[in-house]
Amino acid sequence: MECTIFKVIPRNILNLFINIIKVLLYFLPFLLSTEIILGKWLLKKPKVSVIPSSIYSEKIKLKFSKEWDKYKTKKFITYSRDDLGYRGWESKSDINSDLFKLILVIGDSTTDQIFEDDKYTWTEIMEDYLLDKGLNYIDVINGGIPGRTTLGFLHAIENWHNNDLDAFKTNLSTIIFNVGINEVKFFISNKSGDFLPIKQNYSKLRFFIYKNSFFYSFIDSLFKGEQITYQNSDEFQFIDDRGLRNWDFKDYFEKTPYYIKLDSTQIKNYKKHFQKLILRTIELFPHSKIVISQPYIPSCDYSSKSFIIRRMPNSEKKKYSENFCKLIKEVFNIQEAIIDNLKDNNPEKIFLYKMYEIVEIPDEGFYDFIHPVGIGNEMIGNAFGDYLYKFFKNKNIKKFN
Repeated sequence: MECTIFKVIPRNILNLFINIIKVLLYFLPFLLSTEIILGKWLLKKPKVSVIPSSIYSEKIKLKFSKEWDKYKTKKFITYSRDDLGYRGWESKSDINSDLFKLILVIGDSTTDQIFEDDKYTWTEIMEDYLLDKGLNYIDVINGGIPGRTTLGFLHAIENWHNNDLDAFKTNLSTIIFNVGINEVKFFISNKSGDFLPIKQNYSKLRFFIYKNSFFYSFIDSLFKGEQITYQNSDEFQFIDDRGLRNWDFKDYFEKTPYYIKLDSTQIKNYKKHFQKLILRTIELFPHSKIVISQPYIPSCDYSSKSFIIRRMPNSEKKKYSENFCKLIKEVFNIQEAIIDNLKDNNPEKIFLYKMYEIVEIPDEGFYDFIHPVGIGNEMIGNAFGDYLYKFFKNKNIKKFN
C-alpha cells in the first residue's frame, strides 16, 4: 500500500508540472505581445539608457519623513530628467538656444542629487549665481549618474555626451568633472590596480529588464506600494530616514598620518585611466574648457599639513575602507600631478579646482557620509559659481554676455 502511495505522488507532481507548462505555453503569445506593446523595448532611447543607474524622461515626486527637516529640505520635491537624461537643461527648447553658453557637470550621485529638488541642486544654484553676476545666457546641465568613477565618466563621454551633445559642442564652453569619491570604492581598493565593475553581469541584465519590461515594473510597483503616498491626487514616493546618518561628525576626531603606500600597479592604472579621460574629452569637445573639481568631503579634514582628521564611526570606516580619507587624498594628488603635466601642452584648456581645500561646509549640509543637501548645496553652488565667475572674467567675460 505504501509503495503505491509513493508511486502516485510523484506521478501527480509530474502531471501538475506538465499542466503548468501547458498553461504557460498557452498564454505565452499573450504575455509576449502585451510585454512588447506596453513595455519600452521598441522605443527609441537616448544614449544614456545603456548606462547602469541612469534615469531619463522621468519625473519623480518625493515626500520626505520628518527626520529630514533638520537638513532644510523641502517636504516635497520633484526630481526630473529630460529625454536625453540631463537635469536642468532649460535652454534646450528655447527658441534662442544658440545664444546660450552651456556648462556640463559630469559626476556621480553627489552631482545627480536625487534627493534634491530640480531648482535647488548645487548645479542650479551655481547657475543662479552666475546669472546674478551678470553672465547672461548661461545654462548649467547636470549630467551626474550615481556610482560613476573615472572609467564610468570616460564611458559616458564617449557613448553618451559625445553623441547627444554633438549639435551643441560649439555652445559648450565648460565641462566640469566632479570626481574622486567613488574611486576609493570601485578602483583604488582593487589590488590589481584596475577598476572593479560597478555592476556585475546579473545586475546589468536586471537593469536592462527593469528599464524596458512592463511586467517587471508592474510587479515591482506592487512590492513598493506601501512606499507611495497620495496628496491632492498626486503620487509621491515616500523617503524615510534610513538614508540619514545617525551620528554626528563632531563626535569623531582621529588623527592619521598623510603617508599611504599604494601598490605601484594601482597608481599606474589610475594614471592611465584619468589621463585618457582628459585627453579624450579634449579630443571630442575641442571648444570646451575642462575643470576637474575635487569635492569637499565632511568626514575628511585636510586642513593640517601633518595629519588627516578622520571624522567617522567604525561602521563607516568598514563600509568605505579604513583608509578612505588617505586614499581620497592620494587620488587627488595623482589627479593634480597629471593635470600639471598635461597643462604644458594645453595651458588654456585644463584647470583644477581644489574645493576640498578652499570651502568649508557645515556638517548639517550633508545628510549622510558624502551627499550634500540644503545649506550644503547653497555653499557648493555659490563657491563654484564664484570660481567660474572669476574663471570667465579672467578669460574674456564679454564672450558670456
